[in-house]
Amino acid sequence: MRAPVGKGCCPVTKQTTYAAIAILVGFVFLPTRGSALQVQVKDSFFGMHVSLRILRSGSWPSVPFSSLRLWDTKTSWAQLNPSDGKYDWNLLDDWLKEAQHHDVDVLYTFGHTPSWASSRPGEGSCAYESGSCAPPNDLPEDGSGSDQHWKDFVTAIVKHSAGRIKYWEIWNEPINVKMWSGTIPQMLRMARDASSIIKSTDPDALLLTPTLAMGTPRAKTWTNDYLQGGGGTYADALSYHAYLATPEELIRVIEDLKQTAAKYGDGSKPLWQTEGSWGRAQETGVSDPDQQADYVLRFYTILTSSGVAKFYWYAWDNPGWGTMWTPSEHERPAAGAYATVHKWLADAVFDRPCTSENHIWTCSFTRNGQNLIVWTDNQKAVTFTPPATFKQTRDLAGAATPVKGPITVSSRPVLLTNQ
Repeated sequence: MRAPVGKGCCPVTKQTTYAAIAILVGFVFLPTRGSALQVQVKDSFFGMHVSLRILRSGSWPSVPFSSLRLWDTKTSWAQLNPSDGKYDWNLLDDWLKEAQHHDVDVLYTFGHTPSWASSRPGEGSCAYESGSCAPPNDLPEDGSGSDQHWKDFVTAIVKHSAGRIKYWEIWNEPINVKMWSGTIPQMLRMARDASSIIKSTDPDALLLTPTLAMGTPRAKTWTNDYLQGGGGTYADALSYHAYLATPEELIRVIEDLKQTAAKYGDGSKPLWQTEGSWGRAQETGVSDPDQQADYVLRFYTILTSSGVAKFYWYAWDNPGWGTMWTPSEHERPAAGAYATVHKWLADAVFDRPCTSENHIWTCSFTRNGQNLIVWTDNQKAVTFTPPATFKQTRDLAGAATPVKGPITVSSRPVLLTNQ
């Protein structure tokens, strides 16, 4: 991934290093005249979460995606390392074999401290096993100590995976006290130790921060303090999560995170959204299947136009969060919308994020000519007059309609093309 310093014709700078990372992880910054940059969406942008049920049944998702995130897959630290010095790699190997079979790369996310290594094994407030959100018992609050339990596990899994895992996320949602009840100095120490081990074992591996977020006061404070403490030093890309009632809120989340990262010298690093969707339908109100399909189209369009490097939808078959597939229904409308937006956006080149005026959102890009995605965030449909260069619209089903003057747009995005 990184060219060795001092070899070749040209010096390696921070900017060229991040450009190399960008090519690897899902988008390319294309220089244009002046200081503007264009963002090209690569197929590798599209990631997915699937459950153990999918692995066991062999019913791999029908939609295209290029990367799998191992979370809620029974492959946590606690599950792979059930006692000191003992490892059970069987399920991890099954996942890696399946990923290789389907030609998808793998992001492994650390989390779930084993009870034998936990500083508070009886802590029952954790989201998963008791004590799993507590820091290791050989890592004091100030980040001193041996940190040997963590270092042993990181070393073991990196050596065992032998390059089959390309991406490593240091911890899942430490901004949530039910996922991490330790201190920031402890997390910084763990990130530093993991970075040293992973990079020395696999120089081509790419490291992500622990999951960041900007949605709540605790999340903002944690993110700010972690980056202020130098956490970006141990990462090639910044990881964050966002579950939102409306996709358009993504723009604020992304801009807040970019501004915070820039304050601490991490503004050039790629952003990865390693989880996101409408979340729990009963909480966000995104419950109607057609409404969910609209959400998918808008969510992906805003993410790609904003320059997010990689995104993992949560989840393909989770019954409560962003469900695209169920055993009884199979592919739901959201899955069809995903397949459509993948066709629209793979290889698209954006020169600016989506913008809105009078509740009409427009997202312009080039891909086999000029294209424009349009929708309204109003509950009622509105009239929109496209620029004269656009000749036809395409809907969710792919049907083309000639443009003859103003068109009606709704909450469901339509694609306009100049061909």
